[in-house]
Amino acid sequence: MNTPVVGIDVSKKKLDVALLAEGKIRAKVVENSPNGFAEMESWLVKQKVRLPEIHVCLESTGVYSEPIALYWFDKG
Repeated sequence: MNTPVVGIDVSKKKLDVALLAEGKIRAKVVENSPNGFAEMESWLVKQKVRLPEIHVCLESTGVYSEPIALYWFDKG
């Protein structure tokens, strides 16, 4: 079984999200805000990935990346 991977490119106002699952890459842009985080989670569910199985990685940009990193950390 291949683990779905989510890569996040972080900027002050937006998150460029890439999902690699089942050999396919899909992408979405969301706001770098709690509403954007929820939108990203909803989108991932619609992509039929099981959230407990995903591996999330992102660049460290200090204050801009901490909220999204903590969001996914809190999700387990």
